[in-house]
Amino acid sequence: MSHIGTESEDHKGNHVLSICWPIRYIVFDVSKRAGSGQGPLGRIAMTRFHFHLWDGEQLVRDVEGVELSELSTARERALMAARDVLAGEVREGRLPLNMRLDVEDDARNMVHQLHFRDVIQILH
Repeated sequence: MSHIGTESEDHKGNHVLSICWPIRYIVFDVSKRAGSGQGPLGRIAMTRFHFHLWDGEQLVRDVEGVELSELSTARERALMAARDVLAGEVREGRLPLNMRLDVEDDARNMVHQLHFRDVIQILH
């Protein structure tokens, strides 16, 4: 994969490329989820989630992140993003099932990990 971004190493010595990648272009309507998670004045309490892409060789960090109302929405977004990335790779003649998305909250806690091999069903 070719990306444009800032190259560095993380605290474990892994090669890291920081970019703003297209996860935020996958749109979900979370405004209609009234009830749970509401804060003062009826506003929904939001958490910023970061969707880091491991492409098998390097980590592409989502430095901007996206605010979502709950973890289940972040999981849904990760699933849709993974399938979207795989669809683009298939159009290029590749099926990189070794990729994954690591979802972190703003405190850098890993809250979800999604391996691309788990997001599709291969039929024979």
